Amino acid sequence: MSSPPAHDLIGGPVLIGFAFNWALLGVLTAQLYMYHISFPEDHLGVKTIVYTLYLLDLAQTFIISSQIFENFILMFGNPDSFQAFSSSWISLTLMSGIVATIVQCIYAWRISQLAHSYVISAAIVVLSLLQGSSSIATGIGLRNAVQIHAVPHNVLATALLWLASSAVNDVLIAATMVFLLWRMRITSSPNFPLVNQLIIFSIETGSVTAAVSIVTIILFSVFPNTLLHVCPVITLAKLYTNSLLAGLNNRALIHDEFRSHIQTSGSNARPVVHVHSPLVFREVTQMTTENETSTHQIQTRFRDTMVSERTSSGGSEESNQLRMKET
Repeated sequence: MSSPPAHDLIGGPVLIGFAFNWALLGVLTAQLYMYHISFPEDHLGVKTIVYTLYLLDLAQTFIISSQIFENFILMFGNPDSFQAFSSSWISLTLMSGIVATIVQCIYAWRISQLAHSYVISAAIVVLSLLQGSSSIATGIGLRNAVQIHAVPHNVLATALLWLASSAVNDVLIAATMVFLLWRMRITSSPNFPLVNQLIIFSIETGSVTAAVSIVTIILFSVFPNTLLHVCPVITLAKLYTNSLLAGLNNRALIHDEFRSHIQTSGSNARPVVHVHSPLVFREVTQMTTENETSTHQIQTRFRDTMVSERTSSGGSEESNQLRMKET
């Protein structure tokens, strides 16, 4: 057991993390609205997962808000109130682990569709279940603990396993997505930026959640007598759901970017990607077929117009020559 935590680093990290949690909930709500109006015809299973994740995040924010109200209002001026876990074992560990498990399993399914292989996807699912079960075990262990500075060592080891497996899985997902997208660049036209943007997006979304887990481990290990680690971990569930919804809503940008590329590159545009994942990339394949047809029609009309113009201009030149001869 360690000594009681320093009071000057107890309430501050909790309050800052609480503010970030509400901010991310606002971003998540805006993304959910964009998803609702942009993709009403999505598969029922995808929509069920999206709305379920939002309800979980909403419930987590309400639980955290009640805990903050108790610590800062009902027990104002008593820093010892932060030493009890109360409902934080549900909101910070259990619910974060469940949300992360759902999102990582969705990414595993998407990778299996892109790679046409279940080897890497199976490894991602195993790591996801490991971090999910570890988060649940951590939550149960914290519930049975009396105070923060009296957490058993086995519970601390389980918490580190939860965060470490989550970070490793996020890195694996991001690296796999980047590799698959990079391999798809050979089927795109050289100057087409869509695949490059998807690569950058995969790196950004995967690195954010992995970085938060790593920072939490560092703060938890280096400053065990404080609540500095609560600040990043309180945002973890919202970051996972926001990354998933950002990927879903990114399909609207894919539509615009693809159509712009077709208009500028004309008939020399090659098919961009050949995948069958309904989450992000299915629309690209559909738009490829549609735009190849429309591009061919436009080129046919343009050629017919040029022929008619040349014919009319040729006829006018002949008539002018006849008039000059007559003169």
